Amino acid sequence: MSAVNTDKAIIDLTDEELDEFIRHGANYPDRRQEARSERDYRSQNKNTKALNRWTVVIALATLLNAIAMVASVIIAFLLLRRT
Repeated sequence: MSAVNTDKAIIDLTDEELDEFIRHGANYPDRRQEARSERDYRSQNKNTKALNRWTVVIALATLLNAIAMVASVIIAFLLLRRT
């Protein structure tokens, strides 16, 4: 177990340092609450980014599907027109 660094700002801590501070920073209850809030914020931010990525993937798949449907209608129309 390494010593808890209290000189750094909470926002400057890495995720591992933040977790260690929350576990072992018993002498700093106000900063521990601040650290928990920062951890929650980071977690929400990561989830939001992941959901945004999935939204982009789904939107692109939907767009490709729509283009494929339009192309198939155009091809069917052209084939029927030849006969």
